[in-house]
Amino acid sequence: MFSKCRNRNRAREFFNRQSDDYKFCILTLVNRNNPGKFSIGEVGEDFEFFDLHRRELIIQAMNLINRWGELLPGKFKLSDSII
Repeated sequence: MFSKCRNRNRAREFFNRQSDDYKFCILTLVNRNNPGKFSIGEVGEDFEFFDLHRRELIIQAMNLINRWGELLPGKFKLSDSII
């Protein structure tokens, strides 16, 4: 399937192929604990645009989002809004 390349960077590959909505969520999550670390204008940027420290923060946020995905039961139905 994928060749094992020494330069393969899964975090970069995943982040770069995501939508701006996903990137917005990740950068906002980082900003919650590190106010002002990212600006709204940086939302569409690729992983390699950011310096090492900010890439580490992005990876931590992606790992947190990934954990949330494991906790969720799948898609929620709109009908669940009725109590």
